[in-house]
Amino acid sequence: MKRKFLGIVMIAVIAAAAGWNVYQNENKVLLSELGLANIEALARGEGDGAYNEDKVTSNYYENGVLYKQSIVVDCSEGGSSACSAGKYYRHINSDRSWGDWIPA
Repeated sequence: MKRKFLGIVMIAVIAAAAGWNVYQNENKVLLSELGLANIEALARGEGDGAYNEDKVTSNYYENGVLYKQSIVVDCSEGGSSACSAGKYYRHINSDRSWGDWIPA
């Protein structure tokens, strides 16, 4: 009986040691504030030609009816999208849907 008890205790000790070893070998990656800031900057697209867009839209009316929109797009570096700076306009089609933006 004593021998059986010692065998069970030995198995429990070996299992506990194996579990502790696995726990100690887990890959724990800790990033500094600087590392996290660099990752965030890369995710935003900083330095790869991405831009912030600032848009100013104007509406044009004739006899109280909206017939045209114009937009001025200004680009500044550091955003998350491609940007085409310039002035554009579009007209309302006969079915009251907007046409495509056309460079002015």
